[in-house]
Amino acid sequence: RGDGVDCNFECVEATPKACIKVNPKEPIPDKDMGICRACLVDGCDVCTTKGQDTCAKCQPGFTLKEGKCENDNKYYWYALGGFCAFMFLFFCAYMIDLFTRPIVNEAGLKHALKARSLSKPRMPP
Repeated sequence: RGDGVDCNFECVEATPKACIKVNPKEPIPDKDMGICRACLVDGCDVCTTKGQDTCAKCQPGFTLKEGKCENDNKYYWYALGGFCAFMFLFFCAYMIDLFTRPIVNEAGLKHALKARSLSKPRMPP
């Protein structure tokens, strides 16, 4: 309420008018929790005064549709998720392809492994 009190409590009727009178930002009487609360709409800036979980004005980056706020960038997130899924599947397919390839130069592989083993630094005897 802006009166400088950290914790305050006031009994009111379970009506939107009574809740708005105490705190205009919490117009919904929640009978289950026994409190007045703000609307539970993601991205909502201003709740309606009807006492329901509907929004009157959305925050920037959201669009108001039938009392709910929709994220303006949701299709970008879908595209990013699709791209990441595609890259993951491509990586998995590439790794499977690498691991299932046959060895086509057995002699070259053996020579390279022998050269590698001989090139390792060793302690003098």
